[in-house]
Amino acid sequence: MKYFTLLISWVLLILPLDAVRAESTTIDAGDVGYLMGGYMCKSLLTTGSMNDPDILDEFAQEATEKYSDEESEQFLSLMTDLILTENIGDDPASLELMRGAFDHIINDDDCFRAFLNESQGMGSDSEFTD
Repeated sequence: MKYFTLLISWVLLILPLDAVRAESTTIDAGDVGYLMGGYMCKSLLTTGSMNDPDILDEFAQEATEKYSDEESEQFLSLMTDLILTENIGDDPASLELMRGAFDHIINDDDCFRAFLNESQGMGSDSEFTD
């Protein structure tokens, strides 16, 4: 994720902030999320973590190619908002983007199993009992 954040930061330095924060989006946040979910799955299945920097860089490269020209500003706006939003649930576009990502994860059986296995290892039983 650190390289992905650096990539977004680099683009922000090149483009004026008002150009990155497009008012209306014609690209579908759920579609962007679904694409991102594919790379999250690849990362999870390959490394055991959803945020391998090299694999997320692959996502950034594919998305940059897919959402070129006038859509690039909208894509960057979605990604910037996702990174800067403190509570994703309060931002409709970020929420839709993550819904698309998890739609991909849930519909890929191997990925979903790996996700559940990783999730089970995150907390201890004492967190769920008083």
